[in-house]
Amino acid sequence: MVNPKTRRVTVRCQVPNPGQRLKPEMYASLTLSAGEPREVLAVPAGAIQEIEGRPLVFVRTAKGSFESREVAVGPEAGGWVEVRSGVKEGEAVATTGSFLLKSELLKGALAGEE
Repeated sequence: MVNPKTRRVTVRCQVPNPGQRLKPEMYASLTLSAGEPREVLAVPAGAIQEIEGRPLVFVRTAKGSFESREVAVGPEAGGWVEVRSGVKEGEAVATTGSFLLKSELLKGALAGEE
């Protein structure tokens, strides 16, 4: 748990200590990870839009044409979002203009309801 006064967390771990230079109560710098690094497919966070609670991206199908695709997303880090399904490596997705595409999609859906 985080100490509310110091905003620190105590971690118990094993640290390599060649030459026995580290002594009890000394500090050490280390990097924590959640396991082995793995390759993931990721898109810029701005490419992910949400309609009715479902995440989607707009994939370019031809020059100037896009189709919406529902995607399964994973964690976000550094402005990138992992995409677990719905897009293949190498497919171009709309990023900065994706909100405009979403607006056009919703406008078309509303016009169809009339």
